[in-house]
Amino acid sequence: MTLKPRLLVCSLAVFAVVTSAGLASQHEIKPGKARWPIKTSLAANADVTHPTTIEYGDLAKLDDPPGVTKNDARYQNDARYQRERVPEFPNNVGVKEGDILTMRGWLHLVALETDGDYHIQISDQPDSQASCIVVEVPKDDPAFVESTVVRDRAKVVREFIRSKLLKDGDPSTRGSVMQHPPYVQVTGQLFYDDAHVGDPPRGKKGCKAATLWELHPVTDLKFARYLLRRGQLRNV
Repeated sequence: MTLKPRLLVCSLAVFAVVTSAGLASQHEIKPGKARWPIKTSLAANADVTHPTTIEYGDLAKLDDPPGVTKNDARYQNDARYQRERVPEFPNNVGVKEGDILTMRGWLHLVALETDGDYHIQISDQPDSQASCIVVEVPKDDPAFVESTVVRDRAKVVREFIRSKLLKDGDPSTRGSVMQHPPYVQVTGQLFYDDAHVGDPPRGKKGCKAATLWELHPVTDLKFARYLLRRGQLRNV
């Protein structure tokens, strides 16, 4: 049977199944520690309006930066990059920490972290998040984020998530899972989460993050379209 081309557009019927866990109360939400100055800021030359496109698979397989070991918020084992971005190193994609990248994939889960971040899990599969990439949106509050650019963009992204995905509510702390994962385009700063070097793969609700690289902070999130032609996915 020949498959006819189909233009698929994400609808708003993607509301999450909110778990029974309650939301973290305000007194439990406080800024994080490990690499906090980096994950809540942008590089001086960052251009959030002209991101570099990266394929999901290329980001998932991006090499770890050489010589970077665990930066634990409790012990600060390797605090060289607490306030500095990881230096550029040769890699197949030609990217570096601090670059503004954009990628596409299916959004499966949003969770509210105790540091105020919206933790988001993106997969390259519409029906599975067994493997995912983590992207995070900081809390748009001066007590959490100094940069007005980051705050302003985070506010828009978080409002989009609440209104379009969560029926105007905040995500669960354990993770709000999408009934019908929407296909999205997400843009943000390439960030290496060295606090988890050597740890088991991160992720919620069965996800195992494919990499310690993230997009953090996220500066834009929107529904995307794709063309399914003969079983092959094509972005449009």
